Amino acid sequence: MTQATRNLVERYSTLLAFSIALEVSAYPKPGNTHRLSEYRDKPYLAFLLNSIALKDVFERTMRDAIAKRVSLGKVVYRAARATVVYSGFNTSLGQILLLSPLAISIGRCVGTGTPSYECFIGNYKAVVEETTVEDSVWFYRAVRLVKPSYIRRGDVDGGFVDVWDPGFADKLRARGHRLVDVLQYASRVDVVSDEVVSGLKRSRALLGVLEKYVTAFRDWNKAVVATFIELLSTEIDTLVSRKHGYTVAMEVKREAEKVKERLFDPSFEERVSELDRSLKSRMINPGSLADLLTSTIALFLLKNGVGPVFTYSV
Repeated sequence: MTQATRNLVERYSTLLAFSIALEVSAYPKPGNTHRLSEYRDKPYLAFLLNSIALKDVFERTMRDAIAKRVSLGKVVYRAARATVVYSGFNTSLGQILLLSPLAISIGRCVGTGTPSYECFIGNYKAVVEETTVEDSVWFYRAVRLVKPSYIRRGDVDGGFVDVWDPGFADKLRARGHRLVDVLQYASRVDVVSDEVVSGLKRSRALLGVLEKYVTAFRDWNKAVVATFIELLSTEIDTLVSRKHGYTVAMEVKREAEKVKERLFDPSFEERVSELDRSLKSRMINPGSLADLLTSTIALFLLKNGVGPVFTYSV
């Protein structure tokens, strides 16, 4: 590997890690952990520590992709294990699932001498569609390791394997369920899985929104929060729906729509803060859409670099 290639791998893995730190630091992001407010099981510092730990995972992933010996499922497991080992908190499974195929795609593009934003997003879907049954086995291991509370025993039907089944590996192999098959099945009730199998469809559209707000506000933090409000006002957060029910999830969407109407009003920041306090008082955490904000920020950094992050209104 040439020094130029090493430099690119170092740069792009750093940008992916930055996206996690930048997402969690934006405030006040309604219902989610941010630098001024957090959940006991999702502390702000854990996200920062995990972003640092995952940088090395992303770098190794890109190197493996260049060498053509990478497994998406194993990458997800390796990343999930890193968060548990180094911070002790499972804060980033959705972020890991969204960013891991991107790390592989970047590695492939660097390896073929075409390191461009267009190549990175152009290869994303192929990375997911090429997954195997063994990728599913590793993915199940990752889920079992971090034990997300929203995935309960018996949450499957239609012949798919329960992640908590002790014989999950043998059953996955017997049924031939590739990781892309598992994610397509999960996409019925999980917006993150749907985003992965769609090739980052929402994140790519939301990138234009973030770019627009960075230009309009000349304030990185406000632009990110405004982008999240835009997302929250147009999409149902499936984590909220699974934990609190569809009616509550629709309620959150409508509340975000009202805040969005004040986007260019001086009262916007207070309205966002009110929504943040309201959601947290009810323990409503739109974490799935926050994960999509992370992948949107990652695309922004890959396309525009870090310069706009230090743009502030005067």
